[in-house]
Amino acid sequence: MALDLHTATILAAIEDTKESLERKIETMATDINLLWEDHKKLADRVADAEFTLVQTRPTILSHNEKLAHLEKDVKVLRERV
Repeated sequence: MALDLHTATILAAIEDTKESLERKIETMATDINLLWEDHKKLADRVADAEFTLVQTRPTILSHNEKLAHLEKDVKVLRERV
């Protein structure tokens, strides 16, 4: 009889552990799914940023060239004054 009670206690502990692990696995799966969704959103944002950079780069370079010419003009004018 004592062996049956001991066996029943062990089986109950195993079942509790199994249920606990199943809950943890479900929680981890949910967390992984949420992280994957966040990853996809961030990847989309990075792709948008890269596209914007490619589109605006020529304008930025043009403005940098114009600024360099203006800086040279200012330097020349200061030297004249």
